[in-house]
Amino acid sequence: LTRLDFDIEGGSLSNTTANDRRNTALAQLQQEYAAAGKRLDIDYTLPVNPTGLESNSLSLLNNAKSHGLNVNLVNIMTMDYGPSMDMGQAAISAAQALHTQLGQIWNTKSSAQLWAMEGNTPMIGVNDSSNEVFSTANAQALESFAKTNGIQELSFWSLGRDKACA
Repeated sequence: LTRLDFDIEGGSLSNTTANDRRNTALAQLQQEYAAAGKRLDIDYTLPVNPTGLESNSLSLLNNAKSHGLNVNLVNIMTMDYGPSMDMGQAAISAAQALHTQLGQIWNTKSSAQLWAMEGNTPMIGVNDSSNEVFSTANAQALESFAKTNGIQELSFWSLGRDKACA
């Protein structure tokens, strides 16, 4: 096992007891791996707005840092915002906001290290709201931005997703 990804959303994000327990256990597990000469990457997949993470996501990440958990990746779900907007630019704006927020938590990391902590996962095609469409042009813009800035991971939700779903 080399990587664990936790998709935390909804009410689970506000469950500070569970978040603290998870971060404590993961930090201990990372220490055990390190003692055995191994590496264990911990990734968090979190909901985001074009303006960045909400306070409950920031609390989760601050708690992780307080326990000495080395978070490898914060993968933002750049989708389902509600109002009509340019979905490519919204994903880029969310990435820029996340960069600033990560810098406030991990303030000893360089800008390049912070970009390398980022992942970005849009919902391709029509999102859950038919007014939100992530196009091929949006994908090209996001890919170019990610490459320029050294974003670690680009993904998409989900294969075959090209129509509004209930």
